[in-house]
Amino acid sequence: MFIYSFAKGVNRGYLDDVYLTIAKESFEAAKKNFLTQNGDGIINLNDVVSVGGLGGNPYRSGSFEYYISEPIRLNDFKGYGPLILSAIELERANNLDVNKKVVGLNYFFNNEWRDKNFGADIAELTAAPTYSALNKFNIYIIVDPDTPLETAKPNYIEEPERKIIAGWVKNGGTLVLLANDSGNCEFKNLNKLSEIFGIHFNEVSKNRVEGNNFDQGKFNEFPSHPIFKNVNKIYLKEISTLKLNGNAKPVLKRGDEVIMACVKYGKGFVFAVGDPWFYNEYFDNRKLPVEFENYKAAKNLFGWLLKK
Repeated sequence: MFIYSFAKGVNRGYLDDVYLTIAKESFEAAKKNFLTQNGDGIINLNDVVSVGGLGGNPYRSGSFEYYISEPIRLNDFKGYGPLILSAIELERANNLDVNKKVVGLNYFFNNEWRDKNFGADIAELTAAPTYSALNKFNIYIIVDPDTPLETAKPNYIEEPERKIIAGWVKNGGTLVLLANDSGNCEFKNLNKLSEIFGIHFNEVSKNRVEGNNFDQGKFNEFPSHPIFKNVNKIYLKEISTLKLNGNAKPVLKRGDEVIMACVKYGKGFVFAVGDPWFYNEYFDNRKLPVEFENYKAAKNLFGWLLKK
C-alpha cells in the first residue's frame, strides 16, 4: 500500500520524485522477498496476513506484536490487491514523459468530467483561461462546448478568452479542439476561436450510425500520418466536418470532406476534429468490436502532440 501511494502521489504531482525512487526500490524488495514462481509459471505472493483487526475478545491491540502473531497465508487478496495496484502505478510512471509535459483539460466551457492520462501530468482548468493558467500547460484541450440545452448557464468562448487562447498558441502552446455534431455543440463562439487558426466547424452531422451497425462509423483508409501508425480501423460517428482556410491542413479526409485538421500558428500548433471521439465506451471497446482501434489512435495522437 505504501508503494502504491508513493508511486501514485508522484504520478499525480502531489509528491516529490524521491518517493518514486523509494517506491521502485521497495517494489523490487517486495518481489525478492515475497514473490515466488511455481513450475507452471504461476506467480505466488507469500506471507500475507490472513486476518487483522482491532478490539474484540480476545483483545486485538494493533501493536506490532499482535500483528505478527496473526497467521499468514498464500495469495491472500489483501496482499494481491495492493501488489497489482502498485505495479500499475509503477508501469504508468515508466511511461511518463521525462520532461513532465502538462495537459490541461478544460472544464469551464464544458462541464463533463473524464479522467485521462497519456503519459503526461494532467491539470484541470475550471475557470476562464488566463495567460498565467495556460502558461502552465503544454497542451490545452477544449471538448464540445456546452449549449443551453446541456447546461443552464453555459460559459461561452468569448472575445477575451479567444484573445488569450490565441496568444498562448502563438507563443508555443498546443491547442486541441474536439467538437461535436450539429445540435450537440455550441458552434457560434467555438468557430470564432477556431477561425482565428483557419478552421471552421460545419454545423452538420455526418457518419450517423443506426443501432449497433458500427461499421457505419468506421474509417479504415488513412494517409501516412503519425496518428494512424499501425492503426487499421477507427470509429467516429455524428461528426461535424471542417472547412479550412489559410495555412490549415487536412489530417484525415473522406472524399472532399475534411474530418481532422491541423495548423501551425506562430510558435504553436492546433489540432481539430468535429467529434469528442474518445468516449469511454468507444475508447476501451466495452461497446465497440475489438477491431476498432480508437485507443491506439489516441495514444498516437497525444504522443505526436506532446512532441510539439
